[in-house]
Amino acid sequence: MIVQIESASDNMSRGGISGNQKKKLLAALRTAMTKFDPMTVSGSDTPKQRKLKQLTNKLVKPFAAKKSKNIKTSTKAVPLKKSASKKQTLNTSSKSSKGRDRVKVGQIAVASKKRPKRDDNPASSPLHMMVAINKRLPQVVAQNMQSPHLNYQTGRFAESVRVTDVVKTPKGFPSVGYTYAKFPYQTFEAGYAQADLGLDPRKLIDKSIREIATELAIGRFFTRRV
Repeated sequence: MIVQIESASDNMSRGGISGNQKKKLLAALRTAMTKFDPMTVSGSDTPKQRKLKQLTNKLVKPFAAKKSKNIKTSTKAVPLKKSASKKQTLNTSSKSSKGRDRVKVGQIAVASKKRPKRDDNPASSPLHMMVAINKRLPQVVAQNMQSPHLNYQTGRFAESVRVTDVVKTPKGFPSVGYTYAKFPYQTFEAGYAQADLGLDPRKLIDKSIREIATELAIGRFFTRRV
């Protein structure tokens, strides 16, 4: 950046020159961009292409470097800077004829293995089941908080309910362990000061978990407060 003192007329003149230069530059850029085709620009090898070529060269190099009258080879090295073809095949054959081994090494096939389809059924594993139930549990508990159960007021109870673990019973059925904010709501459980069968939090939570299990097509299971 150049800073200098000059007259107003000179300043305006220089500003006009700069403005014209800017217009010419923008026009040149627009022209260049209209002629630019990104699909025709070559680029570097992808990691997959590079690994493919390196592996090809490793297989080919030992045969190309060492010649033997008992071995006939057909080799073709792949330059790393050139793009590899999308589909290649690997052909190897060994044939014994009059004590002479014949080995043919071609290009390498890279077959993409399909990953086994993940079983998204919540009952397929304890972790899947726990995550699936917890995702919906606070909302369903809040919907069910009406007489004769606990009534919804602040939402604190519903937000505190969560599944803590899922284990298998000796007969192979899931056993869902859950908890909630025991203070002050545990007082309504049987055996506590304000025991009330209708207000017992366990009844409300068990009902909510079973509604979610029905939506998720989960079979027979048990619930327990931990």
